[in-house]
Amino acid sequence: MRINFRTAFTAFTIGVKNAFSAWKMWLLLYVFNLLFAFTVVAPIAQYMEKKIGGSLLVEELAEGFNYTVMHDFLYNYEVSIFAFVELALVVGGLYLLLSVFAAGGMLSVFTNPDRKNYLQKFWSGGARFFWRMLRVTVYFLLIHAAVLAFFGGVFWLFSPAEVTSELQLINLAKIILPFYVVAALTVALWQDFTKLFVVRRDEKLLFKSFRAATGFVFKNYFPVLLFYLLNLALLGVFYLVYRFGSLTFTGMNAVFFFGQIFIIGRVGVKIWIAAGSVEAVDGFTVDG
Repeated sequence: MRINFRTAFTAFTIGVKNAFSAWKMWLLLYVFNLLFAFTVVAPIAQYMEKKIGGSLLVEELAEGFNYTVMHDFLYNYEVSIFAFVELALVVGGLYLLLSVFAAGGMLSVFTNPDRKNYLQKFWSGGARFFWRMLRVTVYFLLIHAAVLAFFGGVFWLFSPAEVTSELQLINLAKIILPFYVVAALTVALWQDFTKLFVVRRDEKLLFKSFRAATGFVFKNYFPVLLFYLLNLALLGVFYLVYRFGSLTFTGMNAVFFFGQIFIIGRVGVKIWIAAGSVEAVDGFTVDG
């Protein structure tokens, strides 16, 4: 049996090409992310200004996470960590809904051979498939939770009864963590291809799409994984640019500028995966 790995590179390159051809959608999603971020950051900024004013702690926090600085910040300025946790939950939920809508819209664009008026297809597809995309997302969040619980249980099971050093737990985590990362990555790519099959088949019931996606992913697991890793590597490049820029240039303006580069790249990778996965489904073959 021979698995066609070359198609993974083809799907990746065509995905990038098709994503750039849909640059208006890319710009639209970036603006969505930017407006969403400003909507969230504005009240936080007002709260912080009220609490700490022009303290140098703001500049120190902008340079990166530092436990000592964060502890001083929370202690000296009586900032409630619970308020931030509640806000994070609300923001996370709203962003999840935005991502669900965007997934249906992007896949509707790239599964349609006619790319004219693709922004209109994005809006209509996002609305048409919203509830189905949301159901897929909820199901796979449960799968992710089960995977995390399984590896957490394995970690607890093999943890020594008496811990004499943190190094024992760290060494155990180093053994288990790579297996968890592979499992979580598998669930993530399984989820993305399930969404694609839901849009391609356009069926109200998700079982057949779920079964078709499962068969496709695990029959072609290694080339699919390679395709996914190529996209994640590209995201890693954007992250390295962000880290290099934010560490090389100090100040809030530099953090904001390089942060936008990373957001543009992150949005782009989502579009590349959506566009490339369509090519992948059409192109992956198993000969034998």
